[in-house]
Amino acid sequence: MKDIDNLFKESDLGIVILSELGDVISANAIFKQWLGTDEPLTSTKLMQSFKTLEIHIKKLKSASDLKHLKCNLELHRIGLARPLEIQGLLIANKQEGSNVSYGLICWPNDDVKLTTTESPSSKLNELILNIPTGIITLNKEWECDFINPEFSILTEKSDNELYGKGWLGLFKNESGQLAKLINDATKYGVSRTELTLNSIGKPTKTLEFKFKARLSDNGLFESGFGALIDISDRVIHEAKIYKLANYDSITNLPNRRATQENLSKYLQNAVQTNQSLQLLYINLDGFRGINDLYGHQIGDKILQGVSERIINLTRSSDVVSRFGGDEFIILVPGNATDDDVDELAEAIIAEINTPFYFDELQLHISASIGIAKFKPDLQKTNFPENYVQLMVKDLIQRADLTVYCAKQAGKNQYIRFSNDKTQKVTELYHILQKLPSAIENNLFTMMYQPIIDAQTGKLTAVEALIRWYDKDTQWIAPDQFIPIAETHGKILSVQQCMINKVCQDISTTLNHFAMSENHIRITINLSPVQLADPKGLLIFLSNIQRRGIKPNQITLEITEHMLVEETPALIKCLTNLESQGFTIALDDFGTGYSSLSYLATVPMSTIKLDKSFVDTIETSASQKALVKGVIFLAKSLKLKVVAEGVENKAQMDILTELGCDYIQGYLIAKPMKPEALIKWLENKDG
Repeated sequence: MKDIDNLFKESDLGIVILSELGDVISANAIFKQWLGTDEPLTSTKLMQSFKTLEIHIKKLKSASDLKHLKCNLELHRIGLARPLEIQGLLIANKQEGSNVSYGLICWPNDDVKLTTTESPSSKLNELILNIPTGIITLNKEWECDFINPEFSILTEKSDNELYGKGWLGLFKNESGQLAKLINDATKYGVSRTELTLNSIGKPTKTLEFKFKARLSDNGLFESGFGALIDISDRVIHEAKIYKLANYDSITNLPNRRATQENLSKYLQNAVQTNQSLQLLYINLDGFRGINDLYGHQIGDKILQGVSERIINLTRSSDVVSRFGGDEFIILVPGNATDDDVDELAEAIIAEINTPFYFDELQLHISASIGIAKFKPDLQKTNFPENYVQLMVKDLIQRADLTVYCAKQAGKNQYIRFSNDKTQKVTELYHILQKLPSAIENNLFTMMYQPIIDAQTGKLTAVEALIRWYDKDTQWIAPDQFIPIAETHGKILSVQQCMINKVCQDISTTLNHFAMSENHIRITINLSPVQLADPKGLLIFLSNIQRRGIKPNQITLEITEHMLVEETPALIKCLTNLESQGFTIALDDFGTGYSSLSYLATVPMSTIKLDKSFVDTIETSASQKALVKGVIFLAKSLKLKVVAEGVENKAQMDILTELGCDYIQGYLIAKPMKPEALIKWLENKDG
């Protein structure tokens, strides 16, 4: 018996004993050396290393008259350049009344030498068994031949569960990804995919699987090698970054950036499927007042409440987003009818009108909604490359302008861009479309209206009034394009065009009557946007001075609406301008701010009576008394008074009698170009 044990241990033959189930009972040293391990041998490792052994065992099992079987095997081992051909004798111990066992005696093919000393391949084995990357090898049937321990750890499955085709069952919810993996590997030889693994009671795991295939000369899949790594932390981090970039932190709705991307995708689909798409642009009425009065914390709660109410009224296919500030957008895809969308707009307005309650506060707001519709043009076949991007901008602009119209019409309502009632919106839309080109090409013209001394008739100032001549629509009035420029962030560019023209006119024409020497000023209207940005305003005015215009040549006109909040910053800004030599005038006096306290606190030297004060001064005693009171108040505060819109001599005589300092209006002269102003001045002096 001892001789048999020695033979088993010291033989140069590979010997292994198996149970009926294929489990390894024992194996000698040379056999373990061939497999590159000193550890106890498992049945899984044996079956992975010796191909077709399982088939031979099944064959011997099924044949009752066979007790031994000579077989040819391939030895697969990590680190071997190619499989080694092994010959063997499989012996079945079929004694009656006992379990069947098998003995396998193996020897290398005479043409093949097996290494018996440690080599680079054994170090490669160690590397693959310990590398923190899951490794798998597959045969031509896409069956698992080998996995390293890390693959089991990542997939949370044992060797037995993963052997064969069982590994595919891990990702049964990823059939599409696996099909693509197989297709790409078969077609291109390489593939990459991301797979999710859901284990009960554990967080979802995201795994990246990279695969390289070995293809035959005729392109058939023969075997493959895959590497698996856990990228869950990276995916979570990327998701956080994506959310920060694309979602509003207050409402958790998609933000402006995501809205434009979503709209681009929906428009692309609408063009391809010949479906319409409607966009509701929602702007809250009265939100800014609540936000300023009660603070951002209450304002944020209002925004959250509005978003919840809107979402509850929309379909799952609609896309709700916060476009900015107090603005929301809803994309309604899929050929929704105009009636359905109108009903949605009405429901949103009614729902937002319902009071919001926060502790003891009961707050009321309303909403103005503009609706624009996109419908593919079936007549068009060749769309420009940037067609979708143009349509995104177009649809948002149309809806935005319609909101503007709804607010002008009284707020708390919706208006459709396509409505016959909204011809004005269409006109405004065309203005907005043309405005960037007008700014770029400086298509604006400056007109100048004289302001004279009421007592002497002498020219004291000219008001610079901007005009826009468009070749298609001819003259576009300032009251049409200025509000649009302010609303859509173009006013500073328009103002820059204006001042460029004024400087050009002074250098080429107006210097003929030596403005500074005669103390003649040019009055320039400021925008609320400029007054809200004191630093930007100072830069703007310094640019004017660099062009040769001095502060004592300029009167800056502001309106009452700009003085609703007499903030320290505003007072400081105007005081600074006055100290530099600029004159501050209050335009359109009496049409806006009801409180007169600002006359004593805001630095200014002149008020301009609005035309509405002058129109009935001849026929209305009360109106005359009102003008008299205003002039008296101004005088007591050492302010000069300019009367605008004076159209006849009777009006001028009354204003002069009441003590008005300056007169401006059609009676004196209409706004005119620089050349006409020079001729007017020459005729007047002559």
